[in-house]
Amino acid sequence: TRYISVTGVQTCALPICYFFARTTGAQFFKKSSYMQKSFLVAAAFLSLLATLATSASLRAEEAKSPWYVVGAVGWADVENNKYEDTDYGMRKGTQRWDDAYFASVALGWRYSDFRFEAELNYQQSKLKSVTNPVGETDNTSGGHELNSTSLLVGAFYDIDAQLPFKPYVGAGVGAVYQHLNPGSYDNDGGYDPESSNILSPTGFVEIGLGYQIISKLELVPSYRYVRIFDQSPYGDTNGRENLFKIGMRYSF
Repeated sequence: TRYISVTGVQTCALPICYFFARTTGAQFFKKSSYMQKSFLVAAAFLSLLATLATSASLRAEEAKSPWYVVGAVGWADVENNKYEDTDYGMRKGTQRWDDAYFASVALGWRYSDFRFEAELNYQQSKLKSVTNPVGETDNTSGGHELNSTSLLVGAFYDIDAQLPFKPYVGAGVGAVYQHLNPGSYDNDGGYDPESSNILSPTGFVEIGLGYQIISKLELVPSYRYVRIFDQSPYGDTNGRENLFKIGMRYSF
C-alpha cells in the first residue's frame, strides 16, 4: 500500500513537475532572450548616439569659424617729442602733451596659435606747451587738438601657458592720418601753428592676454608701444606713445 501510495504520488507529481518545468523554463528562457535582445538593442542605440555625437562634435570643430572682431578703448601716455622750428634754422624744440584717449575696432583671423588683424583706430591728443630751441615756452590756453585716425595690420602669437588666461605678443605697421586744430597760445616763444593735415607711417609692438568670460567672448587687456614717424603736420619727428587699452574679443 505504501509503495502504491508513493508511486501514485510520484505518478501524479511527474506530470505536474514536467508541466511546471516546461512552462516556467520556457518563460524564463523567453524572458532571458527578451532581456538579452533588449540589452543588445539598447547598447546598439547608445553606441549610435555616441558615434553621432562624436561626429557632430568633429564637424562643429571643423566648421568653427576662424574669424573674430575686437573692440577696445584706452588711454595713451604721449611722450614729449621734438619738432623742427623753421624760425631757428630747423633747430629742434620740445612739445609736451596731455594724455590721449583712444578707441579702436578690428577684424581678425586665427590660424592655430597665430592671429592676424586689420585695425581702425581713433585718438585725440592735446598739446600742453611748446619750448622753442632757445628755451622760450608757449603754454596753450585752449584748443590745439591733434586728431589721429590710423589704419593698421598686425600679427599676434597666443602663448599656451596652461593658465586660466592666454598671454600674447604681437606687432604691426600702418599709416596714421593727423589733423591739427590749433588753439591759442601766450606766444612767449613765438609758437603759432596753422591748421593742417599729414599722413605718416607708424608701427607698434604689443603684449596682452585674453581671458574667456563666456563662450566666444574674451576680455583682452593689453599694452602697446607706438612709434609715429614725422609725427605732426608742422614737422615733429619721432612721436612715441605708451598705450594702455582694454577690449572685448568675439569669435564667430
